Amino acid sequence: MLLGVMTVFALGSCMNDHSGGGGGYISHPYMKDGYYTDGKLYYDIEQTAASVVGTDGGASEVVIPDAIEINEVTYSLSRVKNLGIFKNPDDYGMYGVTANTGLSSLQLGPNVTTIQAVVQKDIFYEVAEVTPTKEDVYLPSLALCAPLKRRYPLQTIVVRGGNPAYDAREGSNCLIHFASGRVVVAGTDAKVPPAIKEIAPCAFVGCTSLDRNCKLPDGLVDIGYSAFQQCALTNVTLPSSLQVIGNGAFFGNHLKEITIPADVYEIGFYAFADNDLTSINVDKDNEFFDSRKDCNAIIDTESNLLLQGCDNTVIPDEVTAISPCAFYNCTRLKTISLPTSLVSIGDHAFMGCISLETVAIPEETGSVGKAAFYGCKSLTQVELPQGVTIGAGAFRNCDGLAQQGSYVKVAFDNPSAVDPSVFAFSDNKKAYQLQVPEDALERFYDSDWSKYFMSITSY
Repeated sequence: MLLGVMTVFALGSCMNDHSGGGGGYISHPYMKDGYYTDGKLYYDIEQTAASVVGTDGGASEVVIPDAIEINEVTYSLSRVKNLGIFKNPDDYGMYGVTANTGLSSLQLGPNVTTIQAVVQKDIFYEVAEVTPTKEDVYLPSLALCAPLKRRYPLQTIVVRGGNPAYDAREGSNCLIHFASGRVVVAGTDAKVPPAIKEIAPCAFVGCTSLDRNCKLPDGLVDIGYSAFQQCALTNVTLPSSLQVIGNGAFFGNHLKEITIPADVYEIGFYAFADNDLTSINVDKDNEFFDSRKDCNAIIDTESNLLLQGCDNTVIPDEVTAISPCAFYNCTRLKTISLPTSLVSIGDHAFMGCISLETVAIPEETGSVGKAAFYGCKSLTQVELPQGVTIGAGAFRNCDGLAQQGSYVKVAFDNPSAVDPSVFAFSDNKKAYQLQVPEDALERFYDSDWSKYFMSITSY
């Protein structure tokens, strides 16, 4: 009986406590569900190394050990494949990457050199499963949520000394791949670390603890997609070393002005959408983008695509297209003159511009995207040319169009050229007046257009 008590005591004393501390070695892990475990983490043995393939979900603070010992053989803990709740591999022997909503702190051991799930899945983020309802179907996906959501609500990240692959420098609460200078993931209480070159996609999503006046460090070259989405930033200083800004990189903040450095050669769609921008400037030495004629916009110099506008934008005559979400939620934009050179208007381009009063689509414009002017509540005059294609919900819920004296004027004489439901309201009210070519008046009366307008007149 005494021997049994001593054995249990010895086993308990050599087990690492993952609720905090300094890692060390795990001796005599036991088998559960076909895998080694110490009661906190699950391990898989691959030749001479060990991998973490899951947790039991009971610890909010996880410490990755240096190594585990099995039958007097020591296996260095060099890989992390999953920090979520342990789940048995599928029929193909692949570990599922799962969530752990209770995990708030991660301490990485000195031997971990690889953090990667199977089939190229990110262990820190997962694709957000969003099912839009009712009016949400008209929103851009980034307005609903981040394209990826956190599997673990990590607040603090620590890397123990001696790790050759990763660090968490200067208390930044960021996991950084040392050789590439890449921020892999940031804790929810993170700050932007110094001496970094890359920021991974979604690394700082939702990190509202960041300094509102965010100055990114010199030497930074690449900002991944959605990297700073919804971080409540009011100002950001981009370093002269910057070259790439990913899709939605700063979507959903409160930025008032931006300056694009000279060496930036790639800017993704809606990189600065849904902010409070009043001033946009591109360095005059930039060869790929410009803000010609002090237009307060970012324009792709070669294609003449307007990537980003603001409340004070004046669109230059040469612009041929407006990108998706270019003016999304520019709530103080009152007037906009669309140039005759304009060929297309992207999805959600002016969505939420609640102060915009009139819009005349130029004759050469062939397409207006989905929800392009959705929710422009002050809009009272719309003019559409012949041959234009209008996306779903393009002018939906434009409250001003229901007011007396407002109108929609169309140049086409075929009622089926455009689906009239693009002018619908979610509360089933009607737009005030539709103006059509004189010889087409009867055709429009007899069509579905009469379901969406109180009156139809000719000109």
